[in-house]
Amino acid sequence: MGTVANSVLDIASNVKDVEDALDRARLDLAAAQAQQSTTAGALSAAQSVITEQASQITGQASEIARLNVRITELEALLAGGEDPDPEPDPDYPGWVLHRRYDMSANTDGWSSTSGQTNSGGVNRQQQITHGPDGMTITGERASATSTIYIADARAMSHPVPNYFRVKARIKVDGYGPGVWPALWLRPLNGQGEIDIWEMFGISHEAFTMHVTPYDDATHEHVGTRFLPKREDVEEWRTYEFEKVEDTVRLWINGELVGTMTKAIFDQRTGTAGDWDSMFEKPAQTWYMRFTMQAGTKSGGPTSHGSLLSTWRKSSVTMSELAVYRQAA
Repeated sequence: MGTVANSVLDIASNVKDVEDALDRARLDLAAAQAQQSTTAGALSAAQSVITEQASQITGQASEIARLNVRITELEALLAGGEDPDPEPDPDYPGWVLHRRYDMSANTDGWSSTSGQTNSGGVNRQQQITHGPDGMTITGERASATSTIYIADARAMSHPVPNYFRVKARIKVDGYGPGVWPALWLRPLNGQGEIDIWEMFGISHEAFTMHVTPYDDATHEHVGTRFLPKREDVEEWRTYEFEKVEDTVRLWINGELVGTMTKAIFDQRTGTAGDWDSMFEKPAQTWYMRFTMQAGTKSGGPTSHGSLLSTWRKSSVTMSELAVYRQAA
């Protein structure tokens, strides 16, 4: 009997040991589970941080790429080009920069027409030069009886929209009888001519909206606004010309010097619709021209007279040319 009792006690003791071991195992399991939960939470938090940082890096990379594209665009604009994403111009409300031409080098493809002109001179490319002061066109001859060489520079690869604003800084050297510089436009896809500014010898200056083909008897001068003679023709001057619906305007050194409207133009031509047929055609585009003519063109309101026998050289220089388009 004593032996059985002892055995029972031993078994009970062993069961207690097992139960204690089981309790310790349960505690260890709970601690392990708690540790695992903490680790999983930390891992999840770390993964969230990594995901957020990766998203920020991706966004920063996209912004860097966008800024690099914009830098390239602005570098091209500084060298003379069209801004695809222009900012509104504070000086010209309602307008944005369309193209700034590079006057210091021929990066805009300026080329001269060839052959004899209506002033008697002969156009040739060599008369167009570029340098720190801008683009210069020189008219010259070696003697009183020599050939007169001039140039009519065109930038045909850069279309100007039908409604535009032009800003140009221009200086004339060797101004006198028979000298005829001009800044003007012709259409790339139609008829018409816009003379932003031209100087007729020593008589006067003007801007003109031309019907083409020319007809001296009825049309050539109806769109001309003759300007008072100015004494600063051999100094740098800033010309600003604006073409909007039915109206054009010219400023010289910030002063509004002339306006031409569709109503005045059609009244002068005597034909309703002349303005619209030349200057309001859908999708009309233009290109810039810059000219120095010299020679003889006498008679009529746009006579610039005859060169003096002592004349050898005159030039016109443009240091700045910018075209603006209406803001969207």
